[in-house]
Amino acid sequence: MAGLEGPNGGEVKQDGGKRLDPLVLLRKCAIAGEHVAYDYEHLVFGSYRVHKNTRCAFRPSKAEPFMDIGSIWYMYHEVSREDGKYSFNSATRRGFKYIGVIDRSELLTYIEGGIDKFEKIVPEVLAGHKLPKSEKTGDTPSAPRKRSAEEFHVEAKRRRQDSVEISFKEYAMQARPFNDLASAVRHRGKPLPGFKPVLQLAMDELKEWSKVAGIPKPKPSREKRPFAHDLAKALDHDPKSFPIILVPNNKSAPVNKKNARALLEDGIFSRFERKLLTEEESKAKAQAPKMEERVFVQRNIAGRMWNFEVLDDTSHFSDQDWLRVVAVVTNGEEWEFHGWPFGSVVDLLCTIKGFYFREKDRFVEMPDHVHKWQVSVLDLPPKNLQHRSAQVRDTFWKEVERFMLSARVKNFKETPLDVSNSTNSRRTMKLPVL
Repeated sequence: MAGLEGPNGGEVKQDGGKRLDPLVLLRKCAIAGEHVAYDYEHLVFGSYRVHKNTRCAFRPSKAEPFMDIGSIWYMYHEVSREDGKYSFNSATRRGFKYIGVIDRSELLTYIEGGIDKFEKIVPEVLAGHKLPKSEKTGDTPSAPRKRSAEEFHVEAKRRRQDSVEISFKEYAMQARPFNDLASAVRHRGKPLPGFKPVLQLAMDELKEWSKVAGIPKPKPSREKRPFAHDLAKALDHDPKSFPIILVPNNKSAPVNKKNARALLEDGIFSRFERKLLTEEESKAKAQAPKMEERVFVQRNIAGRMWNFEVLDDTSHFSDQDWLRVVAVVTNGEEWEFHGWPFGSVVDLLCTIKGFYFREKDRFVEMPDHVHKWQVSVLDLPPKNLQHRSAQVRDTFWKEVERFMLSARVKNFKETPLDVSNSTNSRRTMKLPVL
């Protein structure tokens, strides 16, 4: 293979053979359960030794450069361990780049052989047809080249010739002293007269150890994927499958489809007020065609701009629609959940994040059973304190973001929820103190 030009016009020498992407070597070792050693800023994949700064075919986005294999190996190494702790600080402290949660989940699945393709892995670079730009210019170490069996034999022969044997005197100067030789090596109580029997004993033990079979290899632990990963995957498959926020189908509810966008996006809360219509206005409203207006709310979560669709009717929901529901705003009535695909209200609120908006200035008592539900209670400000609505909005999205970045518990049931026999009472008005 011809040399490539370096940054100053020189040539970057490359070994003969096809380029072997380090990500391919890491994936083969992960699937086979082979250990990848880290030795003096190099990764050892079987018979290949690769520098940690060598670029591979993965890149987080088209605007970013290809990632070094050392950062991917460190992420996989820490996540696969039972006591491993992978974080931004731990990665940067060791000189590696941090891989985000969304990219990390799918990359782990690819490395472990769960999928064969990943949109952020460039197939031309993975197959060795193209080189990363930094490797072309010589700014980063070169990837290994695929070698034949004859080349492996020649290299092994060269290593044997380059090896230097040391004398027993030189060995004794570097060895750690023991009280006696028998304390260093156990030989069933037999005395060890010299050094050669120790070497022979070690060789015999190595042969017997290699014959041991049936030892199960520990499987690397799989990291639980966050709910945001599933939502992003659904959007990539269908751009119209937006995450859903459910609100009460009741205009008198504190938060409904009419005022949800103003509160959740602009931080402005407005109450519904009924207006008496004249006879002409009533006829015009009855004759006007009913257009179902779709309501969307935008919010930046974890560095990505999301569009959430606000709905108040679940009668037409499919199984895929229920998987996209992120949050539900309840009015405190169990009959709102009638027919939903859950075994109980507890299962529902474990699968979907629940919210209850309380109006303290309206003298409306919160039902007792809502205290037992797994919902976040948010107090709406009175009319004279409307500037606090933005704080309510931020608290709402903080809880939603925490829920989306955690692993989702799916407690869906085929039998719809039946609350026809529920004994929970409706909301009651508290008498004002005169």
